[in-house]
Amino acid sequence: MMCKKRIKAVKTSVLIVVYVFLSTVFTYASSPIKSFEYYVNDNNQAILTKYVGTDSNVVVPAEIDGYKVFSTEETFYENEFIESVEFSNGIKEIGHHTFVRCRNLKKVKIADTVSSLGQYAFRESAVEKIKLPGSVRDVGMACFLGCADLIFVKANAKELDIALHAFNGSGIKVLQVGDFSGLQLGDSAIPDDCTITDNFVGSFIHLHNNLFSPLDSITSESYWIRFLSLFLMLTLLTIVVLAIIKVVSLIISELNGKEESTYNKYIRTSSKAIVQKVYMI
Repeated sequence: MMCKKRIKAVKTSVLIVVYVFLSTVFTYASSPIKSFEYYVNDNNQAILTKYVGTDSNVVVPAEIDGYKVFSTEETFYENEFIESVEFSNGIKEIGHHTFVRCRNLKKVKIADTVSSLGQYAFRESAVEKIKLPGSVRDVGMACFLGCADLIFVKANAKELDIALHAFNGSGIKVLQVGDFSGLQLGDSAIPDDCTITDNFVGSFIHLHNNLFSPLDSITSESYWIRFLSLFLMLTLLTIVVLAIIKVVSLIISELNGKEESTYNKYIRTSSKAIVQKVYMI
């Protein structure tokens, strides 16, 4: 009898151990953190090299196995399934070739801690709009090369270095930057028909690649010249409008004066006629 109880207790213990083991394994396998392959650099930071998960909406973790994640490299290379990716705060770089030919990737949320985008990082991906936080200061060579669906990019940094061919072959129509004076463009960095707008004054200028050859940036002097020109233009427009209003007011006053004179003349004539009739009586 005691033997049977011991056997039953042993079986129960084995089942419990197996259950706990399997639960741990499945939890480990399904964890988003375990969806990435990585290596550790000389600074004891993780570099994510491959996404092995199956989710279409991915959050890139700031830490993996106790290592802080520094950047990505070829992580989603030619991944046909991901649709959106969000980078956690703490990640410093989106490295080279991270999203190459991600044909279904539409949305990428970049953390405020990211400072640079590597070369070919988004090459031929399907992103449509990109918002670069103020922390992003560098956009690597050919970063958005061939992104035909990309139409709008907003960059909040006051100093931004966009390397050569960064947006070459993309569909970008508007590049909104934080400050013209801090913008540097490499050769053929943007398409000829791309319009750049400055957040500060809200004015649009049309920039061609040859405008930046041999110049590499928009100088602060030209920035203030444009600002002063805009101010003078608005001032002149205001003066013209006020002058028009004044002329119209004078014309109206003159017309009103004439109408009043005619009315007074009519009154005088009518009064005289009445008096004459009275005296005739």
